[in-house]
Amino acid sequence: MMTAEVNGVGAWPEHPISPSDWTMSLSGAVVDELLAAGEVLKRNPLPLAYLSPQNYALGECRRLAADIRAVLDDGVRFVLLNRMPIEKTGPDIAVQLYWLLSSLIARPVAQKLDGTLIYHVQDKGLAPTPGSGIRPADTNYEQLPHTDNAFNTTAPEVVGLLCLKDARSGGVSRCISFLAVHNRLMREAPDLLKRLYEPFPHDRQREYWPDQPAIVEHPIFTYEGGKLLVRFSPHQIRNAYKMLDREMDETTRDALVCAQAICGDQSMWVEFSMTPGQIQYVNNLEAGHARSSFEDLEEPEERRHMVRIWLRDAGRPDYFGF
Repeated sequence: MMTAEVNGVGAWPEHPISPSDWTMSLSGAVVDELLAAGEVLKRNPLPLAYLSPQNYALGECRRLAADIRAVLDDGVRFVLLNRMPIEKTGPDIAVQLYWLLSSLIARPVAQKLDGTLIYHVQDKGLAPTPGSGIRPADTNYEQLPHTDNAFNTTAPEVVGLLCLKDARSGGVSRCISFLAVHNRLMREAPDLLKRLYEPFPHDRQREYWPDQPAIVEHPIFTYEGGKLLVRFSPHQIRNAYKMLDREMDETTRDALVCAQAICGDQSMWVEFSMTPGQIQYVNNLEAGHARSSFEDLEEPEERRHMVRIWLRDAGRPDYFGF
């Protein structure tokens, strides 16, 4: 268990930050490289998994990706990137260029057991009930700060979101430092913090083989190799308890409620509304992301549409990664 508070910019808002710490822009040179690569892709189409940055002239993009990775690893742990020129490329080529740029940050990996590499985050009019496999990303519900794929053995190291269409209203993006959350728990509820280092059951959202269990257990906080790693997904934890038809004991309930209350404190967030072409990257092991509920336009082609990518250099690129 980590016994000292985390200092530095990664534990904001205890360390003051400004938009310049998390906002980055595509330079003219980067845009030129991407548009040139887009022209090659239009004339020489390939399946997404075959696209490799090494086959395109992306020197400026490599430098930008290194700067992004530095912020994700040693800075505020999230980036809002302005902006992919989707009005010039069209959405399909924009997604391919997003793949290439993201591949320079870390390796894209499967987001589902079937090998899905790109996930389209849209309201599908579904309800994320326990054991259903329906993800909150497939709804227009509010999402509280969380870790993506917290129940998997190898959670993604970085989560990316490309905005193709924004909502009529709502859908505001939020980022939070789990390092700062841990600091507050250490000060305000040290006894409950100990429980968060012990295992919690998680609903695996039907991402498992028939011979595997529907529920697995992981702690929320792990301290190893001098780093604090976080798996925070209260939605999957509460679903698992319902699937087990089991009540939380008092300490478990209080610990989860306390952590959620701190994560729900608006003073802990950075908020921004993404517009088409913007990209968000988040360190998925040390920071959380969230969004407000939203209302869509009526026309299907005009509804909110985010394209998610998961990046991870550890393990194999398949869903389980081991």
